[in-house]
Amino acid sequence: MKQNKLLKKKKYKILIKNPTIFNCDLKQGTIGNQINFIRRIDGQNIEYINAKNILISLGIPEPRQSISKKILSDKFYIHDLYVSGGTKKLIKLINKKKLQKKNVSIHFLGSKAGFLEALPELYFFSKKNNIKIISTSNNAETLNSADISKNNSKYKLNFFSKNNYKKIKNPDDLYKKILEEFSFAESNNYNKYDPWTIILRKNILTKIIKNFDEKDKEIYNNKYFQLIRSKTRFTFPLTVKYKNLLEKYKIIKMIKSSVKSVSQKKDEFIVETKNNKKIKSDILVCVFGPQSVMDLKINDSLFKSLHKLKIEFLNTGIKVNKYFQTVGQNNIYMIGFHANGYNPDRKTIIKAIVENSKFALKSLKNNIVN
Repeated sequence: MKQNKLLKKKKYKILIKNPTIFNCDLKQGTIGNQINFIRRIDGQNIEYINAKNILISLGIPEPRQSISKKILSDKFYIHDLYVSGGTKKLIKLINKKKLQKKNVSIHFLGSKAGFLEALPELYFFSKKNNIKIISTSNNAETLNSADISKNNSKYKLNFFSKNNYKKIKNPDDLYKKILEEFSFAESNNYNKYDPWTIILRKNILTKIIKNFDEKDKEIYNNKYFQLIRSKTRFTFPLTVKYKNLLEKYKIIKMIKSSVKSVSQKKDEFIVETKNNKKIKSDILVCVFGPQSVMDLKINDSLFKSLHKLKIEFLNTGIKVNKYFQTVGQNNIYMIGFHANGYNPDRKTIIKAIVENSKFALKSLKNNIVN
């Protein structure tokens, strides 16, 4: 999808590029209703579609691009590890570099999921090969390990017990109580993941947020959601285990700083940080988080066009109402990652989007009927 323009009588003109057109066939299956998507070949010449209502549910955007075109085109630079072929592609590049030198250095820009997922294979690769791994990020921290303690079934919530969580009245108190619950768990020989799984399983977060007034819900979505998310992101334990092992054997170096610039000299990448360090490496891998909607508003044609339609953009996402209608254009719905507050209860992404679509479709149905 390229962009859209507002037409007369509340119609939108959606300009599209290389579309894939599907026929939908709804059938009654043995378990429930089934939708079959049948690909059509005759829609390839379509350049635009007119629509009165638009429902947008896009995937997570690629990392922000603050790299020169020259470096972007270098075969030893990986801009998006997932799209480029993952750790398998990275190891191929290391093997190519090994033909030129014995010790190969890999610099990861970022320290979260993309960085961690590559480490188990790199750990075993390092057993027979000399490599050095560097990670530069704002806080030099990775995700929490999703480890459940052996005696987790005995854990009793303290600050989030039935009597106590009802006393939580605002987002700041919620954030502090989560940290206190984690500290309480660790001081009693449990893991952080023990209380967090109980909080999610019992939908305690949902119950607390539901009782916030409208102002506090907005404060939660605009500020505290990201703070809580940063403390409650858990990942596959083995990835954290191998990161710790690589640190133990001094193969990984974690650098706390933001990136100022990236340049190249001969066959080396040079990353300059904001605390004036210059870090050289043979291979550079970008595992920064996805672009924010504010970045997309500047860099992406679709989001530029949404901004021109006077849709309200916040630092944390596009502003939507309870039916996920965008504020500024009630006939455009945004139900996924780019919507502000799309997943306040910290559910799985797919579950949040499915539930959001139900709210949006109720409103969309009324728009179509009326």
